[in-house]
Amino acid sequence: MKTLKTNLLLFFVAFIGLSLTSCEKDKDQGPASGDNIVGEWVVTKAVGTAYESGNLVGTSELPATGGVTFHADGTGEALFTIEIDEDEFPFVGPFTWEDQGFEVVWDEGTEDEVRWVQDEDEPNRQVLRVTERPEGNPDLEAELTITLVRS
Repeated sequence: MKTLKTNLLLFFVAFIGLSLTSCEKDKDQGPASGDNIVGEWVVTKAVGTAYESGNLVGTSELPATGGVTFHADGTGEALFTIEIDEDEFPFVGPFTWEDQGFEVVWDEGTEDEVRWVQDEDEPNRQVLRVTERPEGNPDLEAELTITLVRS
């Protein structure tokens, strides 16, 4: 049962990625201020973590390929894929971004923006983490953490 629940929650983590891939930007957020994150990055690691009622259900390192670019004008492009149980989940397309201290707000012009917590913010290494809860089940929580290395 725990394996099934872990796989379902990791699928939910992948769903986070699908929500990051959509349409053109529809508003200008102005220039971003995160000097360290500006540039081209390769996704070198992805980790999915699932919790239920605050208890760890499982953690899994997920194969990842591709990269992401953050431009100084607050725009960017994602072109990476995360694999979960032999299924590929692409993160593809343009977005706007804004550095808000310890968070990078990633917006693709959709209704929802994604807030990535910066666990590490170094000139040649970034570790970004996003946490989501599925609608209808507030006891479940899924995290996706990606490690970026400057290309």
